[in-house]
Amino acid sequence: MCIRDRVSTQSTGSCIRVRPDWLKGYFRKGVALEKLGRFDEALRAFQDALKTDAGNAEVQEKLQAINSAIKNRNDKATPEAAKTADEAKSVGNSLFGQGKYEVAAAFYGRAIELFEKESSQTSDPVAKKTADVNRANCYANRAACHQQTHSYKQVIMDCEEALLIDEKHVKALIRRAIAYEGLEKWQKAMDDYTAVNMLSPGMSNVSQGVTRCRRALN
Repeated sequence: MCIRDRVSTQSTGSCIRVRPDWLKGYFRKGVALEKLGRFDEALRAFQDALKTDAGNAEVQEKLQAINSAIKNRNDKATPEAAKTADEAKSVGNSLFGQGKYEVAAAFYGRAIELFEKESSQTSDPVAKKTADVNRANCYANRAACHQQTHSYKQVIMDCEEALLIDEKHVKALIRRAIAYEGLEKWQKAMDDYTAVNMLSPGMSNVSQGVTRCRRALN
């Protein structure tokens, strides 16, 4: 069953790339992912299916079932029980979406731990790079949790960990800038916003941040 579901996921993914408006492709992919227990990916597949036919009752029913399964999983899950970094990260993302920021932060912490383990144990440079990129993203995600609770010093600490791995991590720079604003460290915030503008010009939230910093510094 699991092998057939994996094959189904791969084949429907190929078809969707050819026909991105194919509702049945997204639906079948969602069903296969659901059977594999990959509820967050299944949710995205059903959401994509609904975009092609917003009134489809079968897809709406599946979305309700998947959301219920995710809620049930999240209510029972603990960071220590997460066996893989991807599992911990997925649950963290889902909890963040539910507004459960402190619990989400704990799952991101577990993901960081497991991605670091992956990185240290592999001799494959590509696998090591992937684990390190994911670890940086989880630091930035945990920083987003701390940002929601206005724990600005913790935001800065996690962003700096992400930037040690990837000095061009845009989300880490933005979140550190916001934290510096929260601490009224306007020049440091301005420096981070300036760095983001060099890496990814034209972001409206960054432009707004620059305006706030200039106003505070003048």
